[in-house]
Amino acid sequence: MKKRLIKPPGDDGKIIFFPGAEQLKTPEFRQSVIGTAHQPYFFNPGVSLKFLFLDNPGVVPERNKRIIFLDTDRVNLSVNIESSFQPATRVSEFIKTERVLRNYPAPSQEFSNSFFCKLEDTVKASFPCPKEILSRLSRFKDIFLSQKHKFLKETLADSFLSFYGINKDYCFTSEILQSKEFEDFFRRIYTEDKLFRSIFNCALDDYKKEFRFRYKNFPFPHLSEGELPFWVVQDGKRRSCFKKFVYLSSSKGGNIFPRAVTLTMFLRLYKLDIFIHGVGGANYEWVTDRVIEKFFKRKPPLYAVISGTFLIKDCPCRRLPYFFFSPGKVKDTLNNFLVSK
Repeated sequence: MKKRLIKPPGDDGKIIFFPGAEQLKTPEFRQSVIGTAHQPYFFNPGVSLKFLFLDNPGVVPERNKRIIFLDTDRVNLSVNIESSFQPATRVSEFIKTERVLRNYPAPSQEFSNSFFCKLEDTVKASFPCPKEILSRLSRFKDIFLSQKHKFLKETLADSFLSFYGINKDYCFTSEILQSKEFEDFFRRIYTEDKLFRSIFNCALDDYKKEFRFRYKNFPFPHLSEGELPFWVVQDGKRRSCFKKFVYLSSSKGGNIFPRAVTLTMFLRLYKLDIFIHGVGGANYEWVTDRVIEKFFKRKPPLYAVISGTFLIKDCPCRRLPYFFFSPGKVKDTLNNFLVSK
């Protein structure tokens, strides 16, 4: 029988949590360092549940939570809208560039205000009764425009956390990558790259057989000869990383970034006891666990999955940004779920 990927629940207001909510009540869970990571982009409210879960003091003590925002991806910010009133997808693009988010400057207030005004017009044209959406969008717009940061990543991160009223203690991926632990991680893979590629590519092949996928690059492309599972940043843009073009000491310069699977691997091995995933990242941990076992000779650390579905009337799209939704409703839905468990 074909194994299936984890998917968000189909019904509005439903939440999934793996490996099981009973884990929340164990002393081991309460004493563990628990964290989550995501790009600080305009993601959907289902993704927000990872952060809201960590912000619940009844589940995760403040001293043990880690909120990590990825600033190692390309800047790609847009809002897609599809409704039954206007079935054709309307795209409001904010910023899209090949540059990495790490040092991308915060946009001017004029630029940001223009984007949100266009987004408001798109909402009005896409929904028959957009009043509540526009009210929440207006609130987020005020929050976003009130930020006085040098970099876009800080504006995005603080706007999201302020919208939900989440404790603002967080860090960025690029800060973590300056650590001695990342040097050790990079050195291990760099010096044994042939073995890593063999184990990684075999795990991918086994994954595709197990889940019967035929897509060449799903969930990741194979590593080619001499390729390392990292990005190298040149002139502010990411490039594939090949051993012959980098040195063992390259990780110290801050221009070597792990790819998605390698970043999760690093965080689970060196920084966290338990990693909280959404459904997207959780579906590639099948590969990560096997690489950890066979290459690092370690028992894979625990990870959990939390996600949910939140819909807007007359809108079948699940990828609407979190600021279209009531933060109170999303938080209450999660808290009611946790209490019921």
